[in-house]
Amino acid sequence: ETLDPKRYSRAGKRTIPLYAPYAYDAMELFVRTFAERQFTTMGEFTKKVRTTNFTGLTGRIAMNGIGDRFGIYDVVNLVDTDEGDQGWIKIGTWEEEFQSNEHRGFNFTRNIHFHSGSTEVPEAEVRPSVEYWSCSDMEMKVDESGKIKLDPPGPDAENIAAKYHCDTFIDCRNFSDESYGGCGSSNYLALFIAFGIITGVLILIAFLMILFTILFGYIIPRIRVRFASPPFLLIITISILVGFASIYAWFGQPQKVACGFQPWLLGLAVNSMVAALAAKNLRIYRIFKSPLKRTTMRDYEVLGVWAVMIAPAVFILFLWTLISTPTATLVSQND
Repeated sequence: ETLDPKRYSRAGKRTIPLYAPYAYDAMELFVRTFAERQFTTMGEFTKKVRTTNFTGLTGRIAMNGIGDRFGIYDVVNLVDTDEGDQGWIKIGTWEEEFQSNEHRGFNFTRNIHFHSGSTEVPEAEVRPSVEYWSCSDMEMKVDESGKIKLDPPGPDAENIAAKYHCDTFIDCRNFSDESYGGCGSSNYLALFIAFGIITGVLILIAFLMILFTILFGYIIPRIRVRFASPPFLLIITISILVGFASIYAWFGQPQKVACGFQPWLLGLAVNSMVAALAAKNLRIYRIFKSPLKRTTMRDYEVLGVWAVMIAPAVFILFLWTLISTPTATLVSQND
């Protein structure tokens, strides 16, 4: 570069072609391999080339299994300069040979500066906003980041998708998704409270009837109550009480336990009451079948008839629960 270009051809300052360093490294690779002379055939020479390893003008020279050089790239960062401009600076390298290590081939020597000037990794994923219903706050909300985790409908749901709001199915434990936020005239919470109060009053009446039967059937006997057969009055009133109590198994969200109790509470109560009435009618039939003949059918005999009539229902419920236990399953369907 210091020679006079007028006297010496191609002398002086000039730009070196980009391929020149690579050509130099290729020649050095050939010379290094040839100088070792650990080959007798061209095939062995080719294999030896692939195992030669050194640092040349363009960086580390090493070959992969098919004879291609492992890629080595500079990682650069566009940053603001002191002059108020922007420029590229080298902050590390990426080497193909080491891409399977824990750093995936990257070797950073400086921190990365992002567009904001910070070294904190910005959020690269942009999501649309998400509208959802908050069960605890009982209102519709919007998550602008779009990263909120929505819960599936169920007893533990807290934040559910907006589509479940006012869909005539209870998704929140407190019924807020069907009772608040513009669901029209439907208010499941008020409905369940009303039914709960009415059912509670009916259960209380049935309980008072049980106490009445015990009091005037056994403790302070009364002829009219005794003639009505206190054991069967108790069976009927207890069946009524259990039947009313079964209504609570249909309250709120579908639950596995509630589904299991529904057939037992309601089905067994109805069968028990019908069996008791049928057994009493059987006794009346036998008495009036022969009006001129004295006929006696004691309570334990009638109880036996009641037990025989209710046994099939108990057996069916037992098999049902054992073989195919009723359970609650949420199924999404498109309208």
